[in-house]
Amino acid sequence: MKRNIKKYGTWLLLLALTASLAGNIYLFLAAFRNAQDIWHIDFEDANSRENYFTVHKIQKAREMSGADGSGIKVGILDWCFGYDEHRELYAGGEDFTDDTELLELYQSQSEHGYWMAHTLHEIAPGAEIYALGTNVCGSEEEFVESLARAIDWAITQNIDVLTYSQSPVIGTNRDTFDAAIDRAAQAGIVTTFIHTDHPHNILPDGLFDEPETGLSRRSDVNIFTYDYSMILMNNYRDYLSCLEKGEEVNEKDSLYLSISSTSVVTAGMIAMMMEVKPDMTPDDYRDILIRTSETYSYNGHTASRVVNLEAAMRELYKTDGGI
Repeated sequence: MKRNIKKYGTWLLLLALTASLAGNIYLFLAAFRNAQDIWHIDFEDANSRENYFTVHKIQKAREMSGADGSGIKVGILDWCFGYDEHRELYAGGEDFTDDTELLELYQSQSEHGYWMAHTLHEIAPGAEIYALGTNVCGSEEEFVESLARAIDWAITQNIDVLTYSQSPVIGTNRDTFDAAIDRAAQAGIVTTFIHTDHPHNILPDGLFDEPETGLSRRSDVNIFTYDYSMILMNNYRDYLSCLEKGEEVNEKDSLYLSISSTSVVTAGMIAMMMEVKPDMTPDDYRDILIRTSETYSYNGHTASRVVNLEAAMRELYKTDGGI
């Protein structure tokens, strides 16, 4: 009888601790429901499940090569970097918006640009990250002009990789954008821009083999984008509001944010490759990524050209007579 009491007592204690932990998490989130100074909550253990580290064999590539992007300069063309708040994350930065209000957002507000930089640092922690603020609030012409200025600045600063994860550039402004990418390629800069079928750009997409609408070619590489490791507080407030109103919500879409992006994940992997072999052309890096890629299936999606970074690294070493 004493043994049973002890056994059940242990289970009751575990249940009580579990309930207490769950209750504390709920109270913690509820306490910040209306907080304006907290914009996200990170979950550091999110990558314990299947994610781009495992799918693309990034950790294995690190262990095999020792590369982490050290010595490689990566520029992110984006906005809301939280540059002043997260100076430890950035090696430098420049604003190309010519707009004092946007400049303030670029420096202080942590949203899309910070998310990109956070992801890049996770993949290639040794890379030097440069925040390049571009004009997302103006007309497309103003936006593209700011992109072109940022690219030209990157050339003067010997940036190695540029990445971009924003709206597609279309119409007559595409000529300006393409000319800037031409200049970057001539300077040896590797670009990983989404929605951009420029011949020298490494075009990434998610786990899809269908050509993106409006583009002249399929993606060069497919990137796993299904791991979620951040809750945005604005999304959380919306989520609670839906619950209160009895409205149906999709927790994965409305509560969590994916901390991966096809463009910046590709840029991080390119930075690791450049550390191992820095003297190749943008087309050379792309060719190796495609040649060593594989077919992968997840949640009903099957894609070819899924990056296998470990295999790509081994291919780099073969060119030098190594591994």
